[in-house]
Amino acid sequence: MEENLKNFDRPPQMQVFKQLLNLVPVRILLLMGIGIFIYDHALSNWMHEILMTHGSDSVKAGYLASVPTLIGMAGVLLIPRMAVSNIRIQILSVLFIFAAAAVLLLK
Repeated sequence: MEENLKNFDRPPQMQVFKQLLNLVPVRILLLMGIGIFIYDHALSNWMHEILMTHGSDSVKAGYLASVPTLIGMAGVLLIPRMAVSNIRIQILSVLFIFAAAAVLLLK
């Protein structure tokens, strides 16, 4: 099998990379991945400090900062069962609205 792969003429890696970036689903996936990374980084790494600056003590801020993780764990188990193909977009829309509301309520 390795001999067959050696004989296979592969295009340059940058050409493949450019072809991938020209695909709309790949662009959407990259943008969603970056957005989710930023959102998760803010919740996971800064929530504790944000809550402490608003008057919570360290222990209470730690417990409150763990709530999104617990809800996320429950959501990972429950949402795929509910998100059948005909209502998937509605469920995602509601989840994005809840996420935006949660960020706005941090002020």
